[in-house]
Amino acid sequence: MDSACVRKLGIQIPAVIDEFGNSTEQAYTGWPDRLYLIDAKGRVAYKAKSDLLGFKSEELRAALGRLVN
Repeated sequence: MDSACVRKLGIQIPAVIDEFGNSTEQAYTGWPDRLYLIDAKGRVAYKAKSDLLGFKSEELRAALGRLVN
């Protein structure tokens, strides 16, 4: 695939795009950058959104701040 996104991000491996209904994402949820922050009681305190540009560090920083305070 030779899309603008693949070119702009410099992706060097084969890439495909899910259809509009996101059936592949829903079936496999294969994002490599999913990040969870677990609190001392074993509960999920923060779950990064699926995002092609990666997690938002400011959101994680805020979640860490809530746990520390």
